[in-house]
Amino acid sequence: MKKNLEAVILIGLIVVVISATVWNSLRIKFRENNTHTASYSAAHLISTAKPKYMNFIKKVKWFGKAEAKERISLISPMEGEVIFASQKNGGMVKKGDILFKLGGSLVNNKIKSLNSRIKNLKKQIEIERKIVKLQRLSFQKRLIKKSEMLSALEKLLSLESAIDSDIHQLDVLKASLIIKSPINGLFKETAYQGQFINKGESLGSVLSATHLRIVGYVFVNNPSRLLNKELISNNKPLGKITKVLPIKTQSGAVIFWAEKLYERLSVGEVLEGNIEVGKKVRRIAVPEESVVYNESGAPFVVIKTKKGYKKIKVKTGKVSKGWVEIVSGVKPDNEVVVKGSYELLYKNFSKTFKASD
Repeated sequence: MKKNLEAVILIGLIVVVISATVWNSLRIKFRENNTHTASYSAAHLISTAKPKYMNFIKKVKWFGKAEAKERISLISPMEGEVIFASQKNGGMVKKGDILFKLGGSLVNNKIKSLNSRIKNLKKQIEIERKIVKLQRLSFQKRLIKKSEMLSALEKLLSLESAIDSDIHQLDVLKASLIIKSPINGLFKETAYQGQFINKGESLGSVLSATHLRIVGYVFVNNPSRLLNKELISNNKPLGKITKVLPIKTQSGAVIFWAEKLYERLSVGEVLEGNIEVGKKVRRIAVPEESVVYNESGAPFVVIKTKKGYKKIKVKTGKVSKGWVEIVSGVKPDNEVVVKGSYELLYKNFSKTFKASD
């Protein structure tokens, strides 16, 4: 019995030893495979290329806004109270939008007076038409002279002319109480609801939304070279500079106007971009992705060497269409990392790829 127990224990120990050996072997193999896979994946995150030559041109920054070339003032056609003022002050309005309505006691009295005159004239005309009818019959029977009939007819025509004039005056008055936007544009209100306003006073204005120009500002030493230069914003041309004003802002910025607009803009829209003012210069360039910056903001690129990857401090210049001008630090035959620079410098890839400073 004792011998059987010893045999069982011995067999158990042998199984444990074999299992541990197999497990250790599998663990090492798995780790090797994992390391190989990680290295393979990391290697595919990095690619290099030689820098290329590109033409760069000096640019200056500009800023400004879209301004209406046409401003239409809204003038009060009469005395009265502003009983309605649009809530679109400072916003865009369409041609025909109602911006103001005039009313109040003075206006109401004028309307009441015209309506009363029209009512009286209608009664007089009704009477005169009967008189004229009787006069014609009397003239036909030779009871009156022709001049008497013509006199009655003349009075009727005079009354009809007077009522037509009053009706027209009333229509014009009612129409003038409603001030509509004459064009599509930006509405600027000066009058307010409840205000009494005199004839000829300003109610506000509308700035054209279609006839625009750019009013811009730029710091340059030779303003005359700005003429006919294109304004670039978000890599798109907005217009050409047509006039440089002979005055500057308090801070010394040159003021210019630009027209021949290529894009639809809104009145008051704030704009910024670049103006190309220099001559083209041929320089070495690398993709923007190649340039990385340290904690102090200094620019670097990574180049591939026989010993691994090396971080190089560079001096950068202008940026154009995704490429950065390299003033110094990179040679034409260098293999520059164009993909994976950030990972090489900041994600411990240096341990795998021997990246050095």
